[in-house]
Amino acid sequence: MSSDIEYTINIQGVTDLANNVMEPYETTFTGISVTPLEITEVTPLTFNSIKILFNQDVSQESAENINNYSIDNNISVTAASQHTFDKNK
Repeated sequence: MSSDIEYTINIQGVTDLANNVMEPYETTFTGISVTPLEITEVTPLTFNSIKILFNQDVSQESAENINNYSIDNNISVTAASQHTFDKNK
């Protein structure tokens, strides 16, 4: 299923163990992304700050978890914040 496409599902004729038939049911939902998450850009902003751009929106919880980042040469990641409007930054 593709993201940003609305799908409709119709369910009918399903019975429980006592042979009770459910009423027909219809609902819509939007597909999810099947594109692997990738970094598309890393840009130094200041002496101690970088910008990381992903190819799709990421959750705030994972974007701001400093344990998800590491930098070589004994550099510590002490903070991470997600851009307020662009959830892929």
